[in-house]
Amino acid sequence: MTEPTGDQSPTRAEPTNDGNTATAAPAGAHALSEDEKTRIRHEMFLRDEIHRELEKAKSPEKRHGVHPFLNSPFFLTAVCGLLASFISQFYVYTRARDERRLAQDNALREKAITLVSSVANDLPTYVSTMGSMRKLKLWLKTHKNSDEKDEIGRPRDDVDKDYREFFKLYLQARKASSILAEVRAYYRKETVLQLADEEERAVEAIEDAKTDDEVPKRMEIQVGIRKRLLSAMTEEIRKR
Repeated sequence: MTEPTGDQSPTRAEPTNDGNTATAAPAGAHALSEDEKTRIRHEMFLRDEIHRELEKAKSPEKRHGVHPFLNSPFFLTAVCGLLASFISQFYVYTRARDERRLAQDNALREKAITLVSSVANDLPTYVSTMGSMRKLKLWLKTHKNSDEKDEIGRPRDDVDKDYREFFKLYLQARKASSILAEVRAYYRKETVLQLADEEERAVEAIEDAKTDDEVPKRMEIQVGIRKRLLSAMTEEIRKR
């Protein structure tokens, strides 16, 4: 066996700082400085980190996960478009709803104003016609002789003719019950509703009068109620 010479001494493994073993340089070779060793270790560590990051990027979770899709431009653009569409539709809906409410309120107010005219004009016409007819009917009922005359000197036949004329007007006139029913439907104030009820009872009292003398007295009561009703209706319209 040939003995090794002095310049062929065997190499030995030396442990490194990261736990791996490195082959010691042969005797007589140039030894690495500590700075060079540190630089090499850092380069090896950096390569390992880059390798791990690349492996993670190639994993199915990263390629097909939900999180990348949520951050994608397509998803963000779609969400923004849907949100803008929703806000636009909501604005259109609320505006249309407010316009409908305003139109309904205006229509109710116009109807309420019209009813003021009805109470001020149609109702007195009806009550006056009905009161005159009622008074003549009661007089005819108690004065049945053809030669009798009323308080202004009219013969019974003339009184009867007047009664029939008033009866025709009464049938053509708008009924108080109809007018007051609309007042109760289009007004909300409690005072208006109470006065409408009082007005209707006052009209019924005129219709139920037993003598011709009672009619003017009851018509006077009804006129006072109607004035208060008109005042309450006007006040409610002013506050709408």
